[in-house]
Amino acid sequence: MMAHITDPVGGAGAMPNVAAIVRLTTTELISGAIKPVTVIGPDGAVRVVQVRIPPGAADGCLLRVPSATGLSGDDLYVRVRRQLGPTDPTGYRSSTSPRPGQSRRRKRLLAGVLTAAVIGVVIGLVVANQGSGPAENTSAPIATESTQPTTTTPPPESAADYQQALTALATALNTGLAALNNAQTPQAIATATTDLTTALQQAAPAFDVRAPANAQTANAALVTALQDLTGTDLGSISDAANNEQVCLGPAATALLSRTTSLAQLRTAIAGLTTDATYQFGAALPAVTQDGSRSAATGSIVTGGVHHGLGQLTITNGGSTDATVGLVRDQGDAPMVTVYVGQGATYILDHVPDGTYQIYVTSGDDWDSGARLFSRDCLFQQFDDTMDFTTTSSEYTTYTITLTPVLDGNATESTVDPGSFPH
Repeated sequence: MMAHITDPVGGAGAMPNVAAIVRLTTTELISGAIKPVTVIGPDGAVRVVQVRIPPGAADGCLLRVPSATGLSGDDLYVRVRRQLGPTDPTGYRSSTSPRPGQSRRRKRLLAGVLTAAVIGVVIGLVVANQGSGPAENTSAPIATESTQPTTTTPPPESAADYQQALTALATALNTGLAALNNAQTPQAIATATTDLTTALQQAAPAFDVRAPANAQTANAALVTALQDLTGTDLGSISDAANNEQVCLGPAATALLSRTTSLAQLRTAIAGLTTDATYQFGAALPAVTQDGSRSAATGSIVTGGVHHGLGQLTITNGGSTDATVGLVRDQGDAPMVTVYVGQGATYILDHVPDGTYQIYVTSGDDWDSGARLFSRDCLFQQFDDTMDFTTTSSEYTTYTITLTPVLDGNATESTVDPGSFPH
């Protein structure tokens, strides 16, 4: 590949932008040399161009390196300069201006060599840093000094450190899942999901590092599962609790068990523990469908009545089962709570004299242990109290309907699930 010598310093016309300056000693100017030139192209790539300087090159001349070097779309121009030294402070002025005492014959010889070298400059290209490929040259490259860039890849985490991270994650999951499953109110569910999200987010950065070679595939799945669990699915369960779609911990756990993120987490953990290299002590919930438990109409949920002549007739015309509880005025626990199925009517006899507040809860999937509905729950109280009295000739009876009626005379208010007596 050829390069061409252009006008020396002081030549007529506009001069091209110079990419680099190459300094040569007097000996190198006379005999020629090969010099490395470091340039930064318009694409940002650093390259080293080995430029062959022809014998007899003049101080100040330009070398034009063809664009075929791969540096950019334009030619590269290199300026040749005389390097001054202590033994020759005057420098080498030019090939057409001999130093004092230089013979005319020597001058002509140099000029002849220079003419013959115009078409004989060969350059070589060495790529020092791979760029993204030649880009359109909007400005000439500039000269610079640079070092070979290096890329350092962090070593993989040790198996012991990785196992420690897995143990911490399992502990966070066990603690958080237990709190979620034991929640007895929608608010407790929302709090448990928030706490679990925070714990997992604190444990997750340990898995963003370079995992050991035998864990990298499963670790990538683990990172994705944690991101989806903390970023989406736990938040969805919290929203369901705030809307009283899930009311007890087991219902929230069942909902969590069916999420995509928990399926991803099961897969990732299985991949890590298949060959027993790593251990994971968290008990992830198995996929669980929503329950549909109920009780028989007339079942006494709490308390009971054994004397009294008062009578309460309950008609449940709603779309879900319900319980009705009677709490004595100024009391904090039901004297009696009775279960009334959807569409059923039940007569509660033997209500003792007294003033009572009536509490009603309804929903799906009756949990007899918690004495509450686990899903789609509603907690209400009648705004007016009921007075039961008995005389020698009469006793009190009431009839309540658990659905709105056109001629109804009783109103209800929502009750905080945390303060609902049951």
